[in-house]
Amino acid sequence: TLALSPPQRTHARVLLQTSFLLYNYCNNSKEVCAYLEQCRVLCQSLGNIDQVKLPCLHLLAKVYLNAGNIQGAKQVLKAAREETEENVFWHSTYLFQLANLYRHSGDLISFHATLTRGVKYCEKNSAPAAQLYFMLMQFLQYNREFKYKEASVISTDLFSRLEKFDHPSCTILKASHHTISLLSALQLGKILTYKGQLKELQVFAREISHSNIAESETREPTPI
Repeated sequence: TLALSPPQRTHARVLLQTSFLLYNYCNNSKEVCAYLEQCRVLCQSLGNIDQVKLPCLHLLAKVYLNAGNIQGAKQVLKAAREETEENVFWHSTYLFQLANLYRHSGDLISFHATLTRGVKYCEKNSAPAAQLYFMLMQFLQYNREFKYKEASVISTDLFSRLEKFDHPSCTILKASHHTISLLSALQLGKILTYKGQLKELQVFAREISHSNIAESETREPTPI
């Protein structure tokens, strides 16, 4: 039998990739957790290996939450959040995950506090796209809770920012804002006042559809 002993950094990468494969193609959360926890411990001992550790923590929190281990997921995300203050992408990602965890567990006070923290963090670190997604989540949740006054304040600020925002995701963000606004109007019986937004939403839908078709036509075929 040939015993292989790869470098620890390589071993950590293999554990992470194996975890992704098991998560996406197998229904065995215990085995995925075992690989990810091993990867996490290995990354902690290696020190500067964020390109493996950070996606490992992201996936581990997802697996814990899917398995009903809310406390485990919360601990992972809180620790990851504190470690990534200087990494805008991963810090924002962990805040999104943490907010969804709080909503999933019914802790709406912590949910709103986390979204507010995300909005302020993105404002401070010049991450407008992520900031708008946090605001959209706030807007949606206030409507779910029938807090239309708070929702209106967020909506006005969100609309103003979207009008000035130039980014590939802008159409999807605007379409999401209009969809939530229309659902709110239906709840309040004021759909006729949103005719203009309904027409704009139809335009956004066509733009997104055409963009997806164009992307699929220009995408390189996946090698077999």
